[in-house]
Amino acid sequence: MTLKFDYSRKMAAFALEKAKEIKNIHKVYSQANKMPTLIATNGLAPTLTFMASKKEYEETLQAIIDWFTEKSIYGLESGNSPEDFINKVLSLNSSMYRTITNEAIQFFGWFRRFVTALKG
Repeated sequence: MTLKFDYSRKMAAFALEKAKEIKNIHKVYSQANKMPTLIATNGLAPTLTFMASKKEYEETLQAIIDWFTEKSIYGLESGNSPEDFINKVLSLNSSMYRTITNEAIQFFGWFRRFVTALKG
């Protein structure tokens, strides 16, 4: 229980840090609200691909890439382009893919809360 709580707290702290770095908070606000639903409906890889294809999603996409690459426990090293990151996500086995999909939904839950609070 404590381990999961610590991990969730670290995720929340990281999401807050990323939310504070956002330049256009109003644009990212609407994106952040959509992300958990988009991932749950379409899957992580298709959602990441959609985000990579749209310039206006750059900050939101970078936030989730930074979360996974900074931890580096899934073999998703830092310094990747969005395309490299997506390819590495696609190369994961199905169990790991489900794990990071759930984690991405959790991350965007925190990110959405903080972006909403910072938007005012």
